[in-house]
Amino acid sequence: MEVPIKKVSFPNRAAFVKATHASAVRAGLSPESANLLVAHIAASTKWGEKIDNYRVAGMKDGEVYRKSHPYTAVGGCECLPARPNQIDPACTCPPGKGQRYFKKLYWRAYNSLDEGVAAMVRQLQVEKYAQAWAYLQAVDPEYFAEVGRQGWYNADPAYLKRMMSGHLLKIAAITGVGGAKVASVGASGSGGSGGAIAVGLGIPAALAIGFLIWKG
Repeated sequence: MEVPIKKVSFPNRAAFVKATHASAVRAGLSPESANLLVAHIAASTKWGEKIDNYRVAGMKDGEVYRKSHPYTAVGGCECLPARPNQIDPACTCPPGKGQRYFKKLYWRAYNSLDEGVAAMVRQLQVEKYAQAWAYLQAVDPEYFAEVGRQGWYNADPAYLKRMMSGHLLKIAAITGVGGAKVASVGASGSGGSGGAIAVGLGIPAALAIGFLIWKG
């Protein structure tokens, strides 16, 4: 059933992080693994600014799914092989990702944040994402690169890992969980001196640094 597009909003980024993290924990993730999932969602939704119908992961609908689940329908760009008359100059695709064209896209719709996050957690448990799921369970920032390698984003996996690892420090500053694993992400994932400083100062200081960088 097609449903109207309803924008979901949060008072601020901290509220988005707290609400999404709580939903991830209720979906069965540990608080530490939930931090990684929130970093993934933050990258997908621009820190909660672009969430419609509680869809937190850009999950599209197939025809079979639409027969028994709510969905929204919008026009959009898809990086797939296209005939010349389908190519839209307003759409851009990374090299090697196919031609660009405009089409009607169907997106999954949910009734609550818990429902949307739980659907993302279930999706990560399918065979295609088995390695990503293992990294997520282990609180390993390689999770970010792996979802890129499996086509979740049209972006370089190494870039995704750097970007989302930076998000992770900011998220841990709000959730207050992560321990030494978060500090190690700062060192290995951010690619800058901030991570090394975070490890040197210990996790409380690391979280403070992450928060200050975000607020600044």
